[in-house]
Amino acid sequence: MTATDTNLADADIAKLEEQGVLDREHWVDGPPHALFKELRGGCPVHWTREINEFPEEGGFWSVTTAEDIHTVSRDWQTYSSELGGVTAVSAAFPIELARAMFIGMDPPKHDWLKMLFQAGFTPRRIAAHEPAIRAMSLSRFAPASALTGTGAWPSMADSNSSSRAAGTMNRPSIHASGDDR
Repeated sequence: MTATDTNLADADIAKLEEQGVLDREHWVDGPPHALFKELRGGCPVHWTREINEFPEEGGFWSVTTAEDIHTVSRDWQTYSSELGGVTAVSAAFPIELARAMFIGMDPPKHDWLKMLFQAGFTPRRIAAHEPAIRAMSLSRFAPASALTGTGAWPSMADSNSSSRAAGTMNRPSIHASGDDR
């Protein structure tokens, strides 16, 4: 689907096509849900030609409708993750790093690793970890309630996730101090 397939006026389509999805002003209050809604309605496969904060980078495509995302995610031969393009800023996030994560892998490597991880994330295994996850979350987030807006929440969420993920796979936490943060 292209922007011309919609009922939008040409001027509205041109305005959408000029949007820089990563422009900082769109992200001040979190993800730009309104912008993505506009793109889904008028320019569902959108090209951002430049990243203002990383002028050395090329542009990138944003696929914004569920149907198109489903198509792209199922056709790894055409839309290969291993060839790059899964991150917008390749200078800060090299392809070798992306290829070491699920998002940067194609089958069969992706499928093999996914199968290994799924064994640790069954409903029964997750339920067995619920008391520890609940206690860890309460101990970290309750004292931080006064820190709203400081950026503390994302870093704590990341450490909680990695600590519990390690535990579900019967692996030690990456935090040698035993603090799990």
